[in-house]
Amino acid sequence: MSAKVLIVEDESLIASLYQEFLNDYGFDSTVCEDGVVALTAFEQADQPFDIVVTDQTMPNMTGTELSIELLKKSPELPIILLTGSS
Repeated sequence: MSAKVLIVEDESLIASLYQEFLNDYGFDSTVCEDGVVALTAFEQADQPFDIVVTDQTMPNMTGTELSIELLKKSPELPIILLTGSS
């Protein structure tokens, strides 16, 4: 069974690059375009996600806000927070 990765990225090109890369290495990845959608996907997943890769700057919910909410639900969840902003 491969690790489940939740990718949260509002720029579709970047999200598809992440997903393609991870899928090529055998990971099962799901893409969400913002933190609100990702939080719902996380809560409704039939299998838990093993790791989350999230952008910091997104509409509706920042990566930090999403991380806080996810860690309330799963305190040991590894989260990679990325940003293209300086």
